[in-house]
Amino acid sequence: MMSDDDVYIWLNRTGEGLNVSMRYPNNAQAEESIAAFLSRFAAIIHSVVTTGDYAAAVPVRA
Repeated sequence: MMSDDDVYIWLNRTGEGLNVSMRYPNNAQAEESIAAFLSRFAAIIHSVVTTGDYAAAVPVRA
């Protein structure tokens, strides 16, 4: 069962492209957070598509 306070994200990759569907609370904080997330997500996907990789901003510890 879905909660009205949670964020749900579905990613579907098909031969026609990538589809992102979301469900999130109807409030200003959620809208701002989702917009920021989608902007960053799109930048990462664009980097992977154009360069084949993405360098994480946080170094991985050995």
